Amino acid sequence: TFNLTWKHGINDFNETDERVNHSDMIKLEVYKSHNIGAFSEFRWRVRAGGFPDNRDLTFYDFFHFNPQPFPVLINDYQDAFMIPAYYSLSTPEVFGELHMKYTTPYLLLKLLPGLSNTLMRENITFSYLGSRYHTNYTEIGYSISEFLLIGELGVYVGFEDVKYKSIGGKVILRFN
Repeated sequence: TFNLTWKHGINDFNETDERVNHSDMIKLEVYKSHNIGAFSEFRWRVRAGGFPDNRDLTFYDFFHFNPQPFPVLINDYQDAFMIPAYYSLSTPEVFGELHMKYTTPYLLLKLLPGLSNTLMRENITFSYLGSRYHTNYTEIGYSISEFLLIGELGVYVGFEDVKYKSIGGKVILRFN
């Protein structure tokens, strides 16, 4: 699937005598989900974009990525960064983003006796973010989905310019 988005913003500040500010953002997004056999899936998304003129851009007009820093989530956020704080990755510049997720019933833990007969699936995720003035952020994760039939448990490691930055755990509860 391909998405091309052009977003035009107009900011009118009544408190000041400044002129009306205009901003434009152009974004291209490509994503696909492949079924690779019984209960296995490979999903990827590439997103790139930027602002042709960001001189009068205000913070709420920046492009805000999808970080989910809370350790317990009530929804399955696809293509999210699981460790960084909200708005810490926002940018008024050119950006590129990549998310990949591989899901399979037999990867590592499901090969152990006792766990092999459960409905759990294992996931490996890779996410990358690059923008003009931010460091390159990479996140690698491992999780077990269908845990107790409603949840997902995961561990995620974040890197900035290939140097370790942080590690975090995540519990995702799905009620849909």
